[in-house]
Amino acid sequence: AYKSDNYWDPISAHASFLLVGFIFILLLHNVPYKLFVAAGALGLPISFVLLLLTPFIGIEINGEPRWMSFFGLFNFQPSEIAKLCAICYMALVLSRREILTEKQMFWWILIGVGAVFLLIFSFNGSTALLLFGVMVMMMFIGQIAFKRIARLLGLCIGSVALLFSVLYF
Repeated sequence: AYKSDNYWDPISAHASFLLVGFIFILLLHNVPYKLFVAAGALGLPISFVLLLLTPFIGIEINGEPRWMSFFGLFNFQPSEIAKLCAICYMALVLSRREILTEKQMFWWILIGVGAVFLLIFSFNGSTALLLFGVMVMMMFIGQIAFKRIARLLGLCIGSVALLFSVLYF
């Protein structure tokens, strides 16, 4: 806004993003939920591969190679796709309560989403922490034992404390 001397530019840009997002939500509202299950099951491995490739073939914007280009038409962050796929995957695993035990659900979530979390965390810590928070809330709502969730949180806090103490010394 300062460079162009037009304070309406950012406002109109945000309004257009909101309008496109609203239209996108209306379209997604009519999609059968089975397709979201497929997005979680198939999209998580694809997003994992995209996250692995991003440091090598990614586009550097603002000093970090977090972005990828889709045939030069538009840029996207694979971490955003991975977050959406991880949430769909977690919903898929949590919906299989009649097939999987609570312990199996916990480990399937931890392995599937944990691998994506670690790749996102290596480049974008805040996005990874948001995904971790959503993961913990979904496990709590999905009735994973509080003891398992508390152990996971304790392990994470202990790992961060160990990392900071090693870096400090």
